[in-house]
Amino acid sequence: MADSSNVGASSSAQQPVIELQRLRSTSTRDRENTQMTQEDEIATSEEIHRVKWIPLLSLVGQHFSSSWGERSYEFASYLYLIVLFPGSLIPASLLGFAVTVTGVALSGRVGRLVDEHKRLPFVRTFIALQKILQLITYGLFLVLFRPLHPSIDDFGKQSKSPAVYLLLALIIVSSSVMGLATAGINVAIQRDWVVAISQGSHTLLTRLNTYLRRVDLVCKLLAPLLVSLLTTTISYSGAVTFYLIYAAVTLAVEQLWIRVVWNYFEVLATDERSKWEKRREERVERSPPKRFLEGLYQQGKDLKEFFALPIFLSSLSM
Repeated sequence: MADSSNVGASSSAQQPVIELQRLRSTSTRDRENTQMTQEDEIATSEEIHRVKWIPLLSLVGQHFSSSWGERSYEFASYLYLIVLFPGSLIPASLLGFAVTVTGVALSGRVGRLVDEHKRLPFVRTFIALQKILQLITYGLFLVLFRPLHPSIDDFGKQSKSPAVYLLLALIIVSSSVMGLATAGINVAIQRDWVVAISQGSHTLLTRLNTYLRRVDLVCKLLAPLLVSLLTTTISYSGAVTFYLIYAAVTLAVEQLWIRVVWNYFEVLATDERSKWEKRREERVERSPPKRFLEGLYQQGKDLKEFFALPIFLSSLSM
């Protein structure tokens, strides 16, 4: 009995000691984790500061300008078609269907073009294509908002002018190609340029992607509000004119910004030369017909994979 009581007393005495050791161990781990977090933050801060602010702001500014124009048009185009054809949603539905189908069918090919062409000419060409198509489309909307004869109050009923149907078809085609141009810009900047600028630094890559993602969210939230504000305070024609001027101005500004980014980040040109030599060797090994057939095969493979995804039907309904 005495031995059992001594064992019980000994174990009871050891419990506070064990608990104290556990608390000390936990406290030590917490201090180590805090120190590691602080070191990571310092390292991230140093990597961000190594990036020059002028090209960084130019990169973010170009993405903001492009994204704002994209989100504004995305909202305004459907709004304008609903106003122009209040008796039916067919024009807006045709626009959405054409843009979606074009994106599903050709966005993969646009992504491969990013790898097949030089960085700066590709991005500048697609920026110009996007802005020119916006200018054309806003110009077509401006014509539609002018008095036509007969009126365009009800699609397919009162509107009998062939010019209305022709303008609508041109808007749909232009919007579909514009979507591909926007996809090409986004893929090139976010999946190629940013990766090269980060130079293998995961923290810097995460930070740059965070900046660009925040820009996307801000534009997605505020751009439709500005469209609504302009249409209610000025007029629909005035809002179209505003975005027509915006597309013309940003065409020049974005070309300048993207050139600044290219000039400051020399790694973009250095990294491109090595990749371009490898692509040139691959092109020599494969004939043009073979590359064309491989592209068609890859496109079909991508579409087959997309059709098999659970989200295919829901994305189609959107």
